[in-house]
Amino acid sequence: MSDKTVRQFRVISLIGGLASVVGVGGLVAVGLTPLTYVAAKLLTQLFALLSIVGLIVSAIALVLARKGTLPFLQSPRAYIAASVGVLLPAAMVLLQFVKILQRLLTLRN
Repeated sequence: MSDKTVRQFRVISLIGGLASVVGVGGLVAVGLTPLTYVAAKLLTQLFALLSIVGLIVSAIALVLARKGTLPFLQSPRAYIAASVGVLLPAAMVLLQFVKILQRLLTLRN
């Protein structure tokens, strides 16, 4: 993989990370502002989705950038192992995040 491609994946990872930060900031803003239940529910879902998608995009781009820079990730088995190693914790964070959001939304009823 060329240096240009690795840089592109790093930029994609940065954009995903920024989207995740914006999503979390939006969740904090929704929590601190007095909104109607419907607006809070919709904005919470939107910002949660933004932060989760940002995390996943960032993780995948980082794995692809590492594949180009680290020689041991050239084999398919090592690449799959690295991908699972990044995506599994992201999925676990997503699951906990969804559980927390469900609890928060049921408390407001």
